[in-house]
Amino acid sequence: MCFGHNVFATPSVQTAFVKTYPATKNTVLDSCATCHMPAISDSLNRYGAELVFAPMGFKEIEGIDSDHDGVTNIDEIKALKNPGSRSENPEYFVFTNRKGTVDFDHEAHVLGANYLINGKCAICHGPGKFPRVYNDDVLVKQFAHQICWRCHKLSGSESAPRECSDCHMK
Repeated sequence: MCFGHNVFATPSVQTAFVKTYPATKNTVLDSCATCHMPAISDSLNRYGAELVFAPMGFKEIEGIDSDHDGVTNIDEIKALKNPGSRSENPEYFVFTNRKGTVDFDHEAHVLGANYLINGKCAICHGPGKFPRVYNDDVLVKQFAHQICWRCHKLSGSESAPRECSDCHMK
């Protein structure tokens, strides 16, 4: 449903997307994760955020490169790639830095029974924490070092990374 400049996530938004782009039916793009990352409330990727300012205007934002990866939204949609993320898997992030890449499985952290989060977004997201709208260009080191280290320590899990090289892969 659409009121003014607000887009309210409902199955009808997904249906409208598939109606606009029929080739996406029953593909990875026929999913809430096309606009939401993760597929839970109040979390938009860059494509979803652009759509808020062009209510239901999928065609209006086709020429935009929402995720700033050098490919327009329409070209990514045609290639069945997520236009809101540089990541191939909308819940899996690879952060690159001078110490090496950090692979982060967001879905496992949000929904996994072995993690402390249990779907509580505010543990990691909010003022002074990770931004709720994913942006590949925002440096997350300061947040990762305080939030991730604290949680890894508090978890008590033997498998929780505790050393730099446990997260940063060369």
